[in-house]
Amino acid sequence: MKFLGFVLLPAVVQLLLAAALISLRKPGGEFVGLGVMLLGLVAIPATTLINWVRTRAQPPQSALEVVAKTFFTTLVFPILGLVLYVVAS
Repeated sequence: MKFLGFVLLPAVVQLLLAAALISLRKPGGEFVGLGVMLLGLVAIPATTLINWVRTRAQPPQSALEVVAKTFFTTLVFPILGLVLYVVAS
């Protein structure tokens, strides 16, 4: 259950937010969608790996601490994609 909540769910959230940012692009050659896709190629697996290592940490951390760290780690990629979208607009 820890794996599902702290590793898979954040990865799915990142994939959905990346898809939303890619679909926000304007027709006519804006490179925001491409930038988000390229950033996602590295960021989503890296975040998933970081969250997996954190859930397997010894000694075990409290659930609230893991939730907070997972939340902030997971939001880094969507915030970078949103910044890219705002700067390019």
